Amino acid sequence: MKLLFLGTGSAKCKKLHEDQIPEGARRCSSMLIDGTVQLDVPIHTYDFLVKRGIDPADVTDIFLTHSHDDHFCKDTFLRYAKAGGRKLNFYCNTGALQYLGLTEEEKELVNIVTFEAMDTFEAAGMTVTALPSNHIAGAEEQTLHYVFEKDGKKLFYGLDGGWLTGKEWSYLYRTAKPMDGAVFDT
Repeated sequence: MKLLFLGTGSAKCKKLHEDQIPEGARRCSSMLIDGTVQLDVPIHTYDFLVKRGIDPADVTDIFLTHSHDDHFCKDTFLRYAKAGGRKLNFYCNTGALQYLGLTEEEKELVNIVTFEAMDTFEAAGMTVTALPSNHIAGAEEQTLHYVFEKDGKKLFYGLDGGWLTGKEWSYLYRTAKPMDGAVFDT
């Protein structure tokens, strides 16, 4: 897996556009896996990719950890949805959908795949397990951490939350070890 960090956790930048962010600033958390799979879609990611010479139309799949605006920007999300000339695959917790503010027409631009914490499924050429994080978002939303498995490699991606839940520890101990990489942003 090739990882490109698009931002590493600066929620204070969430109201700034890309051209207002100083060089070297952290931006809101997001990551690109193998040039096509994006984790979270905050305001800066689309323009940041363009600035770095990467075509945002190459993004085919987006996974959402939770609906907070430093992890999801509807306008940026819709730019990705319209960029590729095909439907974008969008993965999120079932309860998160109601907090994203997408109209029925906007939902038609993407293939929405919803799931619950502790579900394991195939997506974007990977085995993905959604783990319940302890962060709080919408009342009906379960915030998520992920384990991505591809080509014999395992990556844990855990943003927001001061510690891992008991279900996460149990899963990681029983199922996901050894881990080849881990991203923590608390």
